Amino acid sequence: MEVQIHLKSLHPAQKQIVAESKRFNLLKCGRRFGKTHLSEELAIQPALDGYPVGYWTPTYKDVSKVWDAIKHTVHPIIKRKDEQLKQIHLITGGSIDFWSMEDANSGRGFKYKRAIMDECEKARNFEASWKQAIRPTLTDYLGDAW
Repeated sequence: MEVQIHLKSLHPAQKQIVAESKRFNLLKCGRRFGKTHLSEELAIQPALDGYPVGYWTPTYKDVSKVWDAIKHTVHPIIKRKDEQLKQIHLITGGSIDFWSMEDANSGRGFKYKRAIMDECEKARNFEASWKQAIRPTLTDYLGDAW
């Protein structure tokens, strides 16, 4: 049985950003550019390939919107999910864990192929989160960050 999921297409500027990406990427775009939509797509792709992905938001409350969108997109291939811990495990072997930057140690000890940090300017603990927890999670897989 073949299962399909439907990823939304990226607009030309988003496609250019992905095509020109490096290991560590920083986007500062205007409102309505689609940064969160791009982040959703960037989170899903490595998970489809069987890798773990970490997704950080400024506060735990900020997780809700992106959690719902990603959960809806990958619904047909979810192996299991934990609504309280905000973890999605796919039948591909990949996973997406959602974290808050309120605690600078969130995600510490995990390993990810990709780390995505959304709305960093709103995160009071961004620098500490990056140095103490997020950056080290990328070591094992030589992962990238957005």
